[in-house]
Amino acid sequence: MRLLALLLRTRGQCYLLGTANVRGCGLLPPWWFYRVGAWAATPEVGDWGRRLNAVHPPDGSGDWGPLALFDRPLEGIIARIARALRARDRVLATVLGFEGNESHDVILYEAESLALQLSGALDVAAAATGLQLGLTTDQGKPLKPTALKLHRRDFTAAIRRQGAGITGADLKRWRGPEEMLGLIRNRIHSAPAVPVAGDDAVWFVLPKQDQTRFNARANKLGGMTAWGVKSATGPASALIDPWTLTEKSIAVVRDVLSEIASKCLAQLPPADVADEPWPWDPATGDSALSLLGL
Repeated sequence: MRLLALLLRTRGQCYLLGTANVRGCGLLPPWWFYRVGAWAATPEVGDWGRRLNAVHPPDGSGDWGPLALFDRPLEGIIARIARALRARDRVLATVLGFEGNESHDVILYEAESLALQLSGALDVAAAATGLQLGLTTDQGKPLKPTALKLHRRDFTAAIRRQGAGITGADLKRWRGPEEMLGLIRNRIHSAPAVPVAGDDAVWFVLPKQDQTRFNARANKLGGMTAWGVKSATGPASALIDPWTLTEKSIAVVRDVLSEIASKCLAQLPPADVADEPWPWDPATGDSALSLLGL
């Protein structure tokens, strides 16, 4: 079923299995389907956004402040995850239907795109956290937007002063995936990752210095095998499997976003939050996740 659903999605036909609102199968435009999948993949982010909407209404009746940066609270996270899921589909579809050099190029293009989108989701989460908590410098001035990143020292120092339940251990755990993805995303400033044809898979390599840093982080986050890294001989000391990397990256980023959202939710006052209409309801979300294989 999942392979059939993937094949149909590559043709722009994104179906959902029947729910209380749709009998049989429902057909959604791809952009909408991936957003439903992203919403369902990060339910705590949705809860965080709904609570923010209730506490700081964007219609002018409340103190929305700088959070008006987003069309709706944390929409940026959902949009980035949706694009990451689309890139994930393209990586898998191309791996399964491998056709030589053209497939190499598509796979690595989408792997780099996925790293960019997931990094963006983490950046939006950090920015929203900083804005919600009102993080400031040690002189009491609001942190600049460029400082609202998990890896920035100003952000770390402000969290330690004002983090309200977010610990140094939390930040260290969240920065690991951000740094790993950054090593791939930042290839945008140089030559792209290099493809290598293997006997049983399509691999790619990073420059030696980046690969060493990637391996060190991977060993602290489940091990190199879990991240698709295998030792190699010759000029490349290690090879990375793009499909394994894709799956692990999405799983880890989902966990990080869940933790960030839960920490921030705990700092918001209670509020009445209405259930979301179709297709944002839990049953439809579960259908999307099942067909995505998540």
